[in-house]
Amino acid sequence: MKDYFSVLGISEESTVLEIKKAYFALVRKHPPDRFGQEFMEIREAYETLSNEETRKEYQEFAALHDQHREEFEWAQEAIQERDYEYAIEVLEELTQQYAHLLILQKILGEAYLKNENPGKAVRIFEQLHRKQPKNAAFAGYLAQSYLKRGWHKKAIKAFKIALELDEDNVSLWTEYAEAWIKSKQYAEAKHVLLIALSKEKDKDELGIYLRLLQIDVVSKQFTDMKEHLAQLKDLANKEKQITEHIAWVLAQIGMQLITEEYNAEGNILLEEAVILAPTDKDIKQFKDFAQKRAKYLPEINRLKDDTRVHRIVSEFIICKVFPTNLLGINEAMKNYVIRSNMLEIMTNIEQYTRSIQVIKDNYTDLYEAEKEFFQQLTDPRQRQKFLRSNAKKVRKRRNKLFDMDLIDDLTEEFGDFEDEFMQREEPYVREQPKVGRNEPCPCGSGRKYKHCCGKG
Repeated sequence: MKDYFSVLGISEESTVLEIKKAYFALVRKHPPDRFGQEFMEIREAYETLSNEETRKEYQEFAALHDQHREEFEWAQEAIQERDYEYAIEVLEELTQQYAHLLILQKILGEAYLKNENPGKAVRIFEQLHRKQPKNAAFAGYLAQSYLKRGWHKKAIKAFKIALELDEDNVSLWTEYAEAWIKSKQYAEAKHVLLIALSKEKDKDELGIYLRLLQIDVVSKQFTDMKEHLAQLKDLANKEKQITEHIAWVLAQIGMQLITEEYNAEGNILLEEAVILAPTDKDIKQFKDFAQKRAKYLPEINRLKDDTRVHRIVSEFIICKVFPTNLLGINEAMKNYVIRSNMLEIMTNIEQYTRSIQVIKDNYTDLYEAEKEFFQQLTDPRQRQKFLRSNAKKVRKRRNKLFDMDLIDDLTEEFGDFEDEFMQREEPYVREQPKVGRNEPCPCGSGRKYKHCCGKG
């Protein structure tokens, strides 16, 4: 199990007040929007150590048998890798052997939640809450479980109980607001967050203001959005160390608005993000994409329905212009689609000449974006040079995707684009039978292949 004292940067003799002080300082440095994994570790450490009973259990955890401690570490590793089913399998066995350790049951309940098994999570956290009714973390996770089940009223009631037990837990306030959001009660959600702001000045003001801004966006209350944006800018001026994070979240929300066709409001947030963090490369990419999208989207929408343009050509252009998050595929898939389609066009230029001419005559901006490639097509020497330099790259990338079990995903996203060029390639033959990532490792360790010899 992780060293929670080290996570919070405190000693084993630290008081509850010292634990809370360390928690407040760390959540300001690791907001959940940008540092999800780190934030969860900080929260887990705080919730465990700030409660006297779970703190004692944590300190008793070292008494576990070495093999069982190792199994628990496997489960934690699986949770980080999002292999929740394996983690649950291990944790269920451990909780049977160490039924008295409620902290193990809590982690199992969290795994159920992450694996979309809220019914099982409800049963665990109801039992834990009955055993320790003054444990704020158990009440909070029970509320989360209710919320996952869609039981909004029960969730709201449980969050109230959790906050009565620990009003300093920032996550409980934002999750309580989320329960009201799920009920579409946006005014109540904002009211909850404003109460949180009024409690103590040491609280995570940044996280709360950002959540208010997100509620404005969800409810499309753009007047309130501008007001909360001004408050965030004031906060950034007072605390320079959080400026970068504010800019990053503004850029994310701005992109969300732009993809939902709220271009004016989205661009306001992107502009503020650039002002706050002018040298941030990611934010600059967001801004560049917004400009590209405004420029190319009208032509892209027309192109999708243009039967004069071959699918291979339109697919190539769309993949080149748009980023992976809008295409719904990862970078490896995107690069494979682009290169394989480029090779197909280069190899069978006669088949695609008419499509390219239609692009040139009717889609000026898209043609200009890929003008260099289209001009290469008219030069036989350039075509041969391109084919020689890229054929191996496509074959290698295809084999890698095949090993990663992603080829089926590619076909599902784009259809069967194994073109004539790729069909002429020698078939890929494995030297040894394939071992599935979720199958037992051939080395005999008893662990899944992806957690053993197949790791990495």
